[in-house]
Amino acid sequence: MTFKGVFKNEDMSKELDPIYEKANCTDSPSEWFFPAIQKGRPSDKPGSNLYKAYSVCANCKVKKKCLDFAIKYNCVGVWGGTFFSTNLKRKTKHIKEM
Repeated sequence: MTFKGVFKNEDMSKELDPIYEKANCTDSPSEWFFPAIQKGRPSDKPGSNLYKAYSVCANCKVKKKCLDFAIKYNCVGVWGGTFFSTNLKRKTKHIKEM
């Protein structure tokens, strides 16, 4: 998985690069972390891409930093072992439940 050239904001890339260098997900397929847009929440059952992403994040050394980055920049997908949708209210509620 690579983020090179993905972010329009150069500050985002500069902030994420040192986090990503230490992350468990560097060799994982991006589709695990960024599921195709669909109605409703993607499946997180064993074998699903979301489940695989959660498994990669489970013991990651930079999990908290990754999660903080996603919250700061309103990211979508799996960040720090948490799935973020485009619905900010739902995202905030989910974070509070953790």
